[in-house]
Amino acid sequence: MYTIPDWAHTAPDFTDKKAFSAYQKALTDDVTPLSLDTENGTAEFEGKHGHYAASLEGCPCGARPKPCKHMYRIAMELGLMPGKPASNTSKVIARQATHEAGVTSGDIRRTMQGLDHDALSLLDTVACRCLSNGKMGGSPILVLRTPAVAQLVNLGLAEETIGDYLHCGLHIGKEEIRDALQRAGLDAPEKMFRPSARWAKIHEHLQSLYESNPDAVSSAFALLDGTAVTYDKANVIRREADHILYPRDDYTQLF
Repeated sequence: MYTIPDWAHTAPDFTDKKAFSAYQKALTDDVTPLSLDTENGTAEFEGKHGHYAASLEGCPCGARPKPCKHMYRIAMELGLMPGKPASNTSKVIARQATHEAGVTSGDIRRTMQGLDHDALSLLDTVACRCLSNGKMGGSPILVLRTPAVAQLVNLGLAEETIGDYLHCGLHIGKEEIRDALQRAGLDAPEKMFRPSARWAKIHEHLQSLYESNPDAVSSAFALLDGTAVTYDKANVIRREADHILYPRDDYTQLF
């Protein structure tokens, strides 16, 4: 059984700025424990900068002073300290997988700097979908076949799948789909692509075209699966892409 330290009985208030900041950070889903040992009062965390095995008595994360956010989180998880922390286990597991693969935020930034605008914009879309679904939601997204697709696939930032046009997500509109079909010499009935047309019919049409002429459809469209982009990678991508795609001067001109 663990010993309960004096600090664990009461949440810090704003008069102690550093302690209050650590407590506030402990409430976020970034500090979701990978595991919690309620008998010994210990937990394991996957932080942005590494893996930490912490307890109520200490933590090797390097934050000063102690208690740190990990120690506060353990106290909350054990019900010793008031607070309703947010949890996202899949997020920290994805972060752990990224770290174990030896991928750092710096690696991701350097990779992104080598992408042209179209590839970066497409990667941003993949990352947004990853963040909104926890992953790609079990379905690939339909995009136009462009050099940007090849860039992402070659760098391992997305994988290309084949064939499932019935259940894919969409990154392009009806007019873009119609125009791409026409350029590829494929059937594109005008009434099917009217604004009021049902998306289910378009999905069925694409699937039918693919089954009869897979090469032609694949020359016009790609199905991108972004599950290789973990939740933690997606956070870095979104943050960096925002600065590159929308420099501060350009961003302010939008309003």
